[in-house]
Amino acid sequence: MTPPAWQTSSHCAQGEACVSVAAVPSGVLLTESSDPDGAILHTTPEAFAALTHALRTDTPSPHIQITRTPDGLVRLHHPHTPEQTVTTTADKWHAFTLGVLDGEFDHLGFRA
Repeated sequence: MTPPAWQTSSHCAQGEACVSVAAVPSGVLLTESSDPDGAILHTTPEAFAALTHALRTDTPSPHIQITRTPDGLVRLHHPHTPEQTVTTTADKWHAFTLGVLDGEFDHLGFRA
């Protein structure tokens, strides 16, 4: 099996790990690239498109929960699968969000 082709935002600091996204036959994967053995959130293209729409409109995502901790971490997970929680820093999440705003990940989501 071919490993996924991970993509990060062009806004990630050079040489720094960031939120990584990949298309796979069964959907879309999100992970924190600085933690290669960490959680991988598996979602559908529709749910990923809803996430990017939510980030563009500053509204809650209906499928992927985004929580911020007091110590500055950002956690992503499906409400029904908290064991797949991806944790990143606020700076890395901001870089990912800037990439979303620039349309860098539009090819991964399904638009009806």
